[in-house]
This record gives sequence, C-alpha cells and structure tokens, in this order.
Amino acid sequence: MGGQLLSNNDMDTIKPSITIANEYESSYAYKTTCKIHAGIAADVLSPETTNTLIVYDPEGNVVKDLNGTELFNVSFDRSYSIYLDSYGSYSIVYTSVDAFGRERAYYYAVYVTDDIAPKIVLQGTVQEEVKLGKKINIVEAI
Repeated sequence: MGGQLLSNNDMDTIKPSITIANEYESSYAYKTTCKIHAGIAADVLSPETTNTLIVYDPEGNVVKDLNGTELFNVSFDRSYSIYLDSYGSYSIVYTSVDAFGRERAYYYAVYVTDDIAPKIVLQGTVQEEVKLGKKINIVEAI
C-alpha cells in the first residue's frame, strides 16, 4: 500500500510523497515575477507530515516573497510570488518529513536568462578611410 509492504512490521520504510500544483517554466525574464507553486504531501503510515519550502537566489541568499515573507522553512500549502531581480538560477526546495523522520526533498531551478544584447558606444569618430603607412586614430569603446 503506497509502496509500503503489508506485514507485522510497524516500521515506516517509505518517504512521504510530494506533488507540486503546477510546472515551472524553463526560463524567466529579468525583473519579472515568478509564482512559487503550492504543493501537497502524503504518507500512508504517517498522514501528518511537516512540509516546508525554501527559495534561494543565484547568490545563495534566501528570497522574500512580494509581501516580505522570507521563504525559509515556510509551509508549501500555499503559493508565493517572488521578484526575479538577479540573473542566474533560483533554487526552490520542497521538503516533507513524516512522523518517523523519513524525509523527501524535491529541488527545482528557475532560470533568469540575460536576453538583452549588449550596446557598444564609441567615444569619438571612426576614420572611414586609412592609407598604408599612416597613423590611424583608435577610438575608445564603452
């Protein structure tokens, strides 16, 4: 039943199961919001599980949701929204622990990609014509 063998043994050998409400996109735009989806957890022999969520930004700092809640060991029974203000990979960790201490963690990554082309600005005028043996003026680019 639920992966647990039926016997006289009262030992819980199966970790809780976690289901996330929706899928995450493969990448997100910079300076947009991302919904951190709610999840549910179940365990056949231990129906009371402790379910927590942690979200880290690309530098490893804990993220706050749009309401200012620090997303560190908060319940994943509801969704949250975060502002993606850094490029890189945001880590989302869903963890469920049953009464016997069996733990399962699911890891997701939300990627914020740099899709803005760089701009090169020249400081000065570039010579249109040069001749062999003559000096050319190299302008600075920023």
